[in-house]
Amino acid sequence: TAAELKAADIALLEKKPVPPVDAATLQKQQINAAVQSWATAWSQKDVDNYLAAYSTHFRAPVGKTAAGWAAERRARLSVPKSISVSLGDIKVSEASAGLMQAQFQQRYQSDLLSDVTDKTLLLEKSGERWLIVEERAGS
Repeated sequence: TAAELKAADIALLEKKPVPPVDAATLQKQQINAAVQSWATAWSQKDVDNYLAAYSTHFRAPVGKTAAGWAAERRARLSVPKSISVSLGDIKVSEASAGLMQAQFQQRYQSDLLSDVTDKTLLLEKSGERWLIVEERAGS
C-alpha cells in the first residue's frame, strides 16, 4: 500500500550514510579484532586457535624456544576448569616498520588465579591476518 511504501521510504531516508573507512582506521579495527579473537580463544580454552594467533616469528621469552613455550602454554591452558580473559581500552599504534603495537589492560580470571596487568602485543601482518610476534606484561 501507499502507506507502507511511504514508511519504507522514510526508514531509508533516516538511515545515515556510512562514511568510508580510511586504511589506518581499517588496520586498527583488524588488529583490535585479532587481539579480541586471541582473548576469546584463551577464554574458551581453544588452545589451537589461541596458539594460531602467534606468528612463526614469535619471540619466546628469554630462555625458552618457541616450541617449548607453545608446549608450556598448551599444558597451562588445560589446567584451570574455567578461564575468562577480558581486555580493556585497547590502544593500537605503529611500533616500527611492519609492526603494530596493541596496548591494553588484561583481566585474567580462572578458578585458580585472578590477575590484572597491563599488556603490550607486537603484531605483524601475515597474509590477511595480524599475528603476535612479541608479548610483554607490565608497564
